[in-house]
Amino acid sequence: MNKKKLAQFEQLLEDPAASGMTWPEAIGLLKAAGAAVSSKNERVRIVLKDVRAILHRRASESELSIGSAHALRRIFLTCGE
Repeated sequence: MNKKKLAQFEQLLEDPAASGMTWPEAIGLLKAAGAAVSSKNERVRIVLKDVRAILHRRASESELSIGSAHALRRIFLTCGE
């Protein structure tokens, strides 16, 4: 991970609600961690190590919702990244 992704990762772990992360940043962070990410319509499928998750992405929103940010944090914590 480069410095920018590492800073985003630390911010997400510290306070997911205040991260202000956009969906492209979140997908980039997941890919940098080695996740397989695919999206269709409003669903984003994530496979990171043995953890599988589906997050809901509203078409009208560019930033992660608070719930999605917390779910993303939970994915990373479960994987031990």
